[in-house]
Amino acid sequence: MLFLNQKGEIVADPPNLSILDHGFLFGDSIYEVVRIYQGRFFAWQEHFDRLERSAGRLKFSFEGLRTNLRPQAEKLVKAFAKPEAALRIIITRGEGILHINPTTCKSPQVFMAIWELPAQETLKPFRVMIPSVRRNHPRTLDPAIKSGNYLNSVMAYHEALDAGYEDALFLSLDDSLCELTTSNIAWISKSTLYTPPLEMGILKGVTREHFLRVENVKEEAWSWERLGEIDEIFALSTLKELLPIQELRDLIGRSYYWKEFHGTMELQASFRDQLKNSLRSEKELVKI
Repeated sequence: MLFLNQKGEIVADPPNLSILDHGFLFGDSIYEVVRIYQGRFFAWQEHFDRLERSAGRLKFSFEGLRTNLRPQAEKLVKAFAKPEAALRIIITRGEGILHINPTTCKSPQVFMAIWELPAQETLKPFRVMIPSVRRNHPRTLDPAIKSGNYLNSVMAYHEALDAGYEDALFLSLDDSLCELTTSNIAWISKSTLYTPPLEMGILKGVTREHFLRVENVKEEAWSWERLGEIDEIFALSTLKELLPIQELRDLIGRSYYWKEFHGTMELQASFRDQLKNSLRSEKELVKI
């Protein structure tokens, strides 16, 4: 693992953060995670655009970042020198007084971390449950903002771990399937692809958007009571790509199981083809 600190220096140890930084005090920060495949960024512009949208929603100053962020990221990728990796970009509000008032903060602080992440060769199904805690409503803390305030997800994840599961599948306040703690979801029912609509307050995932562009997908709200109609269900995210769910426990403790993932495997292969095409337009930062 390698880091870039708030001074733009590449360092081997995790950078220090002021106790008065509002990202630390109040979760007042934004972030993105970008994959590097074959020494090239995948979907950099989509991640950058979402970062800028998150900054706008939280009224972060973004002017200097428009020109400086990518060169800093490229510098870290080249220094790390691993062709298969993941890069996390974190921007905090910056240091202010010990009060929630954001106008007391100085300029935003940029941090980055990069770690090796080989491209997955096989799909590893995982087990999830529906927790008692619900997804934040978009009129409270909108999940569409990719912020450092993750307590909603942390609480659900804890509940899943305590019950022996690997992740939690949120319901919205109206009992509809929503998203996992760090991933979007989609499912297949009677040969039709579905995913929850953005209006439910889910994150506008980059992998989800690539998926929607090339596949015929219905964006539709489904109640958890329709789980029995699902033939396959899978996660969508930058780190997971497409990953099948093999067990899902519902609100009343009843579990649904899936053993065949042919549809998910075909979609994953299609995503990989799209990924390869996208990489051709990106410059090589690390030699394979």
